[in-house]
Amino acid sequence: MKNKTIVSQEHTAPSLIGRAGGESASVRHLIILGDGMADWHVPSLGDKTLLQYADTPAMDWLARNGRCGLLKTIPDGFHPGSEVANSSILGYDQHIVYEGRGPLEAASIGVDLEEGDLALRCNLVCIEGDILKNHSCGRIETEEGDVLIRYLNEHLANERVHFYTGVQYRHLLVIKGGDKRLKCTPPHDVPGQPWHQFEIEAEVPEAEETAVLLRELVRRSQELLPAHELNKERAREGKDPRRRETGRAAHEKQRARQGAYARHHRRGKRRRDRAGGGDGLVLHPLPALAHGPQGHVPGSRPGVLGDGHRDRVGGGDHAGILRVV
Repeated sequence: MKNKTIVSQEHTAPSLIGRAGGESASVRHLIILGDGMADWHVPSLGDKTLLQYADTPAMDWLARNGRCGLLKTIPDGFHPGSEVANSSILGYDQHIVYEGRGPLEAASIGVDLEEGDLALRCNLVCIEGDILKNHSCGRIETEEGDVLIRYLNEHLANERVHFYTGVQYRHLLVIKGGDKRLKCTPPHDVPGQPWHQFEIEAEVPEAEETAVLLRELVRRSQELLPAHELNKERAREGKDPRRRETGRAAHEKQRARQGAYARHHRRGKRRRDRAGGGDGLVLHPLPALAHGPQGHVPGSRPGVLGDGHRDRVGGGDHAGILRVV
């Protein structure tokens, strides 16, 4: 279960939140989600987590002066992912709007999907031998990722298959007429394990053709990416090459789902307007959440990522294979 600790402190001072023109003050809410912030115990820090070890006077003050509690952010039956937890906190009913990360990734980079399109979030990952070394190519920069995505399109794209550049190691694969009933494993869940144990599988016989296509794309990417000059240059610099494409959160796009996000947003906006409020703003390291689906969070700021942490698996600048997840 992916629970968040929510600390709430409300201020009503007009100097902080008063409306222009002398109107009465209204309460504003700032939601800060420490998604994964607790991290793991670190032996060199006395077996404390980074959060336990850190000096946190501001959070300590909020805890003392606010109200503390637990919030269940993952509805029953849904996997504990950031896209589920964060959109739930923003008020979206997952039973109505959830269709996986693929459509969210597409919306975040402006790719308009058609009926029957299968949208998949793609990761550029690093594999060493048979082991998945890390899920992000050591936080590869978008410019380098774009070079490799374009290269894959040159060799693998056709009237049915197309890759789209996203942000850093996060990209998009769209397959026309694909079947979403697939078993996919997020690569960040299985670092240090043999990758072939987590190949894409069909959940029903009708999805086998799609699973075979995806496994073939993964295999071809392992042949193509090591030969690219960018990877050769990284190898000369002592960096790990990108070798594979992996798939994650494979879901067929349904316009009803994306439309549900927009309808939720419009209803919420009408309620906020009646209450004297305004639109929200989302800053998030995941582009799918920072941009949001169409009409989701119009005040979002693309490009404000806050990716200051180091790769926990490799500890450095690694690059890998593209993986469809």
